[in-house]
Amino acid sequence: PGPLVAQVAIALAAVGVVTLWLTRPLLRDLRRLEQTVDALGREDLAARAPASDSGATTALVDGLNRMSERLAQLVGGQRQLFQGISHDLRTPLA
Repeated sequence: PGPLVAQVAIALAAVGVVTLWLTRPLLRDLRRLEQTVDALGREDLAARAPASDSGATTALVDGLNRMSERLAQLVGGQRQLFQGISHDLRTPLA
């Protein structure tokens, strides 16, 4: 039983090390995405997610960046509309 337990422990340790090595880029990308989402939540509409290191999150990063860009455009259009309305309300009719 002694050698078998040692072999299983070594195999589990190896699997753990490989798992950490393989998931590290994915976890880094997810942290970057989380930071971008937090910035957008704080109304930083210029926030964009950096390009993916792992490739596993590339579609998610691209989608978030497209959404961020569209959101910035919509909010910018809304601001322009309100500025125009405000100007029209302050300007007397001639």
